Amino acid sequence: MRFTTLADEIAAQPTPARLGHVPRPRVSAPRHLSLGSLTVMRPARQSLRLHSALLCGGQGLCRTAQGDWLALMPDEPTLLGQTAKSAPQSPARPPARIKSAIAGCARGSDDWTTFLLDLLPRLVLAADSAADGTPIVVDASLPTAQRAALAICLPGHPLHDLGHGETLEVGTLHAGLTGQMSGLSLAPEDMAPLKRLRAAGSGAGPAGQRLLLWSDATERQVRNAAALRTALEARGCITLKMAGLPLPARIAALCSAREIVLADPALMGDALLAPQGARIFPLLPEGSVLHPWSLVAELAGQEVTAILGSAPYRRLRTRFVPWNRGRVFQVDTRLILPFLPNPSDAPENLPTHTLPIRSLL
Repeated sequence: MRFTTLADEIAAQPTPARLGHVPRPRVSAPRHLSLGSLTVMRPARQSLRLHSALLCGGQGLCRTAQGDWLALMPDEPTLLGQTAKSAPQSPARPPARIKSAIAGCARGSDDWTTFLLDLLPRLVLAADSAADGTPIVVDASLPTAQRAALAICLPGHPLHDLGHGETLEVGTLHAGLTGQMSGLSLAPEDMAPLKRLRAAGSGAGPAGQRLLLWSDATERQVRNAAALRTALEARGCITLKMAGLPLPARIAALCSAREIVLADPALMGDALLAPQGARIFPLLPEGSVLHPWSLVAELAGQEVTAILGSAPYRRLRTRFVPWNRGRVFQVDTRLILPFLPNPSDAPENLPTHTLPIRSLL
C-alpha cells in the first residue's frame, strides 16, 4: 500500500509544500472568545498524469496501472490498497474506454461551496497540463450551477458524464492535487477561478450594496428568523434567495454588494462571488469552527465577521420539529445591527467653504 504519489505520476508541481497563515477570526458574540491565528502546512500543488487509470463514478478515486486505489479528493482516504474493504469492487462488465480525460468525479461535488473551493481549483490545475478539448469526467448528477462554472473557467473542455457506480477506463488521466478548506490548507492560487467567475455575471443587474442571502433552511435554523429578517430589511438589506437562480444571474446580483448577511452558512460559496473588499456576516451557532471562514476571507480578499447565536438546542414544542440533531439557535440583533448602520443616521456633509472663527461664536 502506497500513501504518496510516485515521481513518474507527477507531471508538474507549480508550488512546493510550504507553511501558511490562518488569520484570527473576527467574531461578534455574546461572550468573549479566546481565538488566535494559526500556522498550517500547505501541501504541494501537483498535476498528475496517470496511465491506464480506472475512474469510478461518484467517488474521487482512481485505480492506477499498478493496481492501487489513489484518492484524488481530500474527502477520500489518501490511498487504498487493492484489497481494502472500502475500495470499489471490480466491475462486473468491461468498463467504457476513453483515450484521455480530466478527473472530475468526487464526493460532495453537488455542494456549491465544496465544489468552488475544493474541486474547481483541482480541475483548473489539471487542465493546465492537458490538451485543449480533453473532456472532464464528472458525475452525472452534477448540478447546473457547477456545470456553468466549468463552462466559464474551462471553456475548451467538454463534460463527460459518469453515473454513480459506473467505471471508465482512461488511457491518460489528468488530475490535480491542491489543499482543502476543511484542512485549512487552501493557497492563494486556489482562488484564481473566482476571478473568472466574478467577471462572468449577466442578467437583471446588481441587486444592491447591502444584501441578505436567505434560504428555506434559515427558518428552521434560526429561531427568530422572521424578526431578524425584519430588522435587517429595515437597515436596507435586500433579501435574495439564491436557490434556482442561474449562475450568471447570481454573479450579476452580487457584483455591487458591499455588505452581505449570510442567514444560511451553506451559501458561503455564493458570498464568495461578491467583489473583493465586501464584508460578509455569517450567522452561526455558538461552537462553530471559525478558522475556515477567516482563511477563505483572506484569500478571497473579503472581510468576514462571524455573528454567533445562542448555543444550539432542541425545539420542544410540537410546532418546532427537531431537525439536524438540534442545530437550532437564536441570533441577538444587537450583535449585527451595529455593523449595518441606518443610512439616515449618517452625519450630514460638512460645508466645503470655510468660515471665520468669530462668526461661529
